[in-house]
Amino acid sequence: MNEQNNTNTDEESDKPGWLAIAAKPLICAVLLGIAAVSLVRTNVDLLFPVERPPIPKSTTESFLRAVRDGDENSALLLAASITPDDAPEMPRADYIRLMLQNKLGTALLTSPFNHFDFLRWKDAILANDIAKECLESKKERSHYEEIFRKINEKVKIIPPSSKKGNAYSATLSEIWNSGRASAPGWIRLYAEVAFQSGADVMVVSLFNDEYRVVTAVCEVRGTDGAKCVADPLKGRFWKGVSVADLAADDSRLDGVWSTDERASLKRRSYRLPAEPMDYRLFEQRLNEKLSSLTPVTPIFRFGIDPEARIDRYVANFADKNNQERFSYWHFPFLSLKSNKAFPADWIAPEITIQKFGNKK
Repeated sequence: MNEQNNTNTDEESDKPGWLAIAAKPLICAVLLGIAAVSLVRTNVDLLFPVERPPIPKSTTESFLRAVRDGDENSALLLAASITPDDAPEMPRADYIRLMLQNKLGTALLTSPFNHFDFLRWKDAILANDIAKECLESKKERSHYEEIFRKINEKVKIIPPSSKKGNAYSATLSEIWNSGRASAPGWIRLYAEVAFQSGADVMVVSLFNDEYRVVTAVCEVRGTDGAKCVADPLKGRFWKGVSVADLAADDSRLDGVWSTDERASLKRRSYRLPAEPMDYRLFEQRLNEKLSSLTPVTPIFRFGIDPEARIDRYVANFADKNNQERFSYWHFPFLSLKSNKAFPADWIAPEITIQKFGNKK
């Protein structure tokens, strides 16, 4: 609307106010209607219960087989049959804000099962297979150290200036098959394999006093109480310690980290390395269905609510003596957008990004 339309003339300002008074009930009615529609959509299963036949185990097994065999069309159709799109729900506000911070709209969160869901499942299966292989061959090393060794042996970190490297490899499968990655890409792969092994994982960014990233490491917390820190840039692995432990006693870093790197331990931020598609409600519902309907079938991990993952980490592992910062890691979204098939209509309009994207 232009400036002229926003400015009332003297004639308009002299009009009686009864029109505005009469409009108020109408506006209230519209708002109540919107609220009612939202309530019905959010609680459709409670308000209008639908008798759904139980999903045969053969269907879930067919889905898993289709993903492993690379049959994308069948996998997407089976996923849709397991998790019907008949209970729409608005994405959470913090997820919408996260999308806008990455210049994305809500379509990523609300679209039906699609090609990028399939890529997520393929990556999860690959990472799950690597995790299982490392568990079987760990020998004298811990499981997470064996994962570190295997990825370090297979995938080389390529400097950003290298023409051979792709800083934003779209999928973990691309990283694994090419045998090279940027440092964040390497960490992303390691974090996902550790996650598939059942661990809780955080990428820890360390900053200087000007709040510029000095380095980043991966902190892993195992279901057996294990804790470790992986540093792919230095090729070092510390077991039995957390980043907070290293900050409290940095003698383990003698001769490994520079003075600036060691000082940056005091300014750390924990980022959850969740994959973008795990923020989708459809993925979360599919994961719940598979987990509940096929308890004896090994299920690769996906669609676990990222906010719940952060809450669990804070509750169980946060340093109670420090106010540590926890948030979502943005790098996987940059990788997703580097995919040549990424749909243009998933990009948010610039005006929306400017208006809402930077709000805290």
